[in-house]
Amino acid sequence: MEEIPEALRKQAEEKRAEMLDAVSMFSDELMEAHLEDKATPAMIHEAVRKGTISLELTPVFLGSAYKNKAVQPLLDAVTRYLPSPAEVTNDALDLSKGEEKVALSSNPQRTVRRSRVQARGRTLRPADIRSHLSRPAEEGRHHR
Repeated sequence: MEEIPEALRKQAEEKRAEMLDAVSMFSDELMEAHLEDKATPAMIHEAVRKGTISLELTPVFLGSAYKNKAVQPLLDAVTRYLPSPAEVTNDALDLSKGEEKVALSSNPQRTVRRSRVQARGRTLRPADIRSHLSRPAEEGRHHR
């Protein structure tokens, strides 16, 4: 990263203090360290992660993919601050059951099987799909 220009250093320090005040709301350890001017990057990262996972803090990053500026810090932040799918519960609405909430599984070992597929208003079973794909394509029509 580039050094902060001297003309902006005071303002940057003030904004950092504001940021630490906000982030320290998610960590008592960081709050104490901030008051004693002993906050470490690890404490800050942990508090930002807690705030982000609780949906009470939204980290904002600036950069440009066009000039490849700050892209890597953004990618690092995704893995550092956002939860893995196994750490959160995600729900969907089952429309066939009056929008009843259904917990989604994030188990990578679990295979998802669909017994039926909707195509052009028709419900197709896997056997129908295999049968259709095994037939030679008609003149002028191609399988997709």
